[in-house]
Formats: sequence, C-alpha cells, structure tokens
Amino acid sequence: MTAAENEKHSEQMMKLLSQECRFQNEVSEQVVTAVAESWDAEKLIMLLFEKWGNRLSVTERVPEAAAANEHSEKILILLLKNGGEKVKADIKVTEGILQAAAENEIYGLEVMKFLLTHCPTQSSITEEVLKAAAANKKLGKELLKLLLEHGVAVISDAVVATAAANGQEDVLQSLEG
Repeated sequence: MTAAENEKHSEQMMKLLSQECRFQNEVSEQVVTAVAESWDAEKLIMLLFEKWGNRLSVTERVPEAAAANEHSEKILILLLKNGGEKVKADIKVTEGILQAAAENEIYGLEVMKFLLTHCPTQSSITEEVLKAAAANKKLGKELLKLLLEHGVAVISDAVVATAAANGQEDVLQSLEG
C-alpha cells in the first residue's frame, strides 16, 4: 500500500467508526481491539477516546493487542496514560501484556521499558515473559538484559532452552556472561 492509500484507508476507517458507533451505547471490545492492532492505531485510538471516552470496552485483550502492534510503540502508552482517565477502565499490566511486548520484534524494547518504568508494581516478570523475550529474534538479547536489570534473579532452564531452540546465540552468550 502506498502512503496515499494508507492515508485514504485511515480516513475511511475513521468515518466508518464514526458511523458505526454513533448510535451505540458502547464501543465493543472487538472494535477497540481491531483499532489497537491497526497500522494507524495512534490516530484511531485518539478518535475513540475523543468521541466515546468512557463508552469504550477495554478488556485485557486491548492492551495486549497494543503491546503487540509492530506499527507503533505509542499505542499502549496512549492507552495506559489516556485510557485510564478517559475510558474509566482499570487497565492492569498483566503477564499477557508483558508477553506481547516481549514478542514484539519492532517496538518490544521501547514498550517494555515504558511498562517497567511507569508500571513497576504491576509488572510481574514470569518465566513465560522471559521465554517470549528469549525467543524474540531481533530484540531478545536487549529485552533479557532489561528484564534482568529489573529484578529477575534466576533464568530457568526453560528460558535457556527457548533461546537455544530459536537459534539465539547472542542471547545464550549474554546469559553466560
């Protein structure tokens, strides 16, 4: 898709959202999740906040989709900063959100840094999160280093096995050193 086609698609999506949601009491989880997954999520999520605010259905799937979005690192940040106020949703940083961030090969490091810095008491780093980081082909080494700096005391055999199974030599070397 060209840039012009992307811009046209974005405008059409915004018009469609306005038309579809105008007469509804609440914007469904399916719509909010689709927006969080879209390539133009930043614009669209702000549109949803502005027009429907506390009528957005924000469940755990929405921030997970935002953390996994490889088109922008800002979507989850927008959700956590603006969403808590405008949506009146209690958005918790769950294992699923941390795992989605660890799997994101483009913006996973930026998203994880934000989560660990701004939501430290909610950020529970489990073995599944570590395995997702170890399997991340582009950012695995940096993600594991960051997670280790934030209090992970032990790297289990399962995490090492995940790195090995994914051919992550640099990750394995960083775990040795």
